Amino acid sequence: MQDILVNYASTQSGIVQVLLAIAAPLAAFIAVGVAIWQARLQRRQLDLNLYQKRLDVYLAVRGFLSSFAIEGKTDLDKNLMLIRNTKEAEFLFRPEIPALIDEIYKKATSWRTMEAVRLQHNGAVDEKMVEAENWLSDTATQLAAERFRPYLQMFPPPKRHWWSRLTTRRPAST
Repeated sequence: MQDILVNYASTQSGIVQVLLAIAAPLAAFIAVGVAIWQARLQRRQLDLNLYQKRLDVYLAVRGFLSSFAIEGKTDLDKNLMLIRNTKEAEFLFRPEIPALIDEIYKKATSWRTMEAVRLQHNGAVDEKMVEAENWLSDTATQLAAERFRPYLQMFPPPKRHWWSRLTTRRPAST
């Protein structure tokens, strides 16, 4: 009976030693997994914060252009508000977006100046003024949508893998 108890005790200590040997690598593996998961969550949070800041700039531009299209006019306060609400654009986008915002501001300021001169001299609407008004009402809105779109897509288009070419049928050549 004593031999059975000794064998049982030695078997139990062997199992404990094996479990202790497995525990350290298992804990390290779990820690690495948690660290990778935390890094992904932080990256996603950064992406969402960047998206929100970019969306704010886009909404400021669209709001300015919509206001101009609805009211048919702009004033110094609205022009300055556009610049104030989009000042971070140079840090959030590539150069084409700040250039577009600058062009919108310049056209709006030019339109405002032409309107002031026209009202002061009781003159007729100038062709340049109509051109600026049409650009701000139509063209700028389309340009803004086109140029901002790549920055405001939450999910990029799916990547094409090399094996997708194998399953895609090409039209037979004639």
